Amino acid sequence: RYTLNSATVATLNIYAANGQRVRTIREGRREAGQYSVSWDGTDDDGHSLATGVYIARLAAGDAMVTRKLTLVR
Repeated sequence: RYTLNSATVATLNIYAANGQRVRTIREGRREAGQYSVSWDGTDDDGHSLATGVYIARLAAGDAMVTRKLTLVR
């Protein structure tokens, strides 16, 4: 979940532990409000990713938030 205080361009990406971007979840202009996102453990091509640690990075306007995710199959 995340909240945007004002309308802005927001991008939510998933990265492998080595820094390689594996999936873009959301990208584009969003209105102010609360959002909920789920990730199915696949890359941009729809391939299932291995169990491991991944990084979710939300960039919205001048702000950036990073969270560690653990994918368990």
